[in-house]
Amino acid sequence: MWRKTTFCPNYKKCLEAGKPLRKAGLTTAEVFTMRSFSFWSIKPELVVVNLAEDNLSFADAFAKETKLEEPVLGICCKIEAEMAGLDAADQKEFLDSMGIAEPAFGLIIRAAFSLLGRMSFFTVGEDEVKAWVIPLETKAPKAAGAIHNDF
Repeated sequence: MWRKTTFCPNYKKCLEAGKPLRKAGLTTAEVFTMRSFSFWSIKPELVVVNLAEDNLSFADAFAKETKLEEPVLGICCKIEAEMAGLDAADQKEFLDSMGIAEPAFGLIIRAAFSLLGRMSFFTVGEDEVKAWVIPLETKAPKAAGAIHNDF
């Protein structure tokens, strides 16, 4: 039987004001209920800015100027491309010479995991190591259950 669904006026007001639904103060249950509608603006957002080699601090100024509440990461794709062709020892030396602590992919992955409330759970066997993505704060027994359900 088809059931009429009402769209909460708060959601409509939020969207009509040009704001993303994640700013509508939704409860976990409301987010779960709305999942089937596939609203992009209900999902967390991470802003990644491609920086010039000579202006690596621009991302901070950009975030401050635009008053973004979302996390902003600055990376230089040109530096990342140059670094990709180097072996591990040369990569470290290259990053140190540029004053960069780590490659951008690590920063982006950690920021995305944080936004999504996820972490990696590692399993180690004789012939392989696997990483499983699970909710933050998951205890080992529950994580093991998630892993075994994946089989």
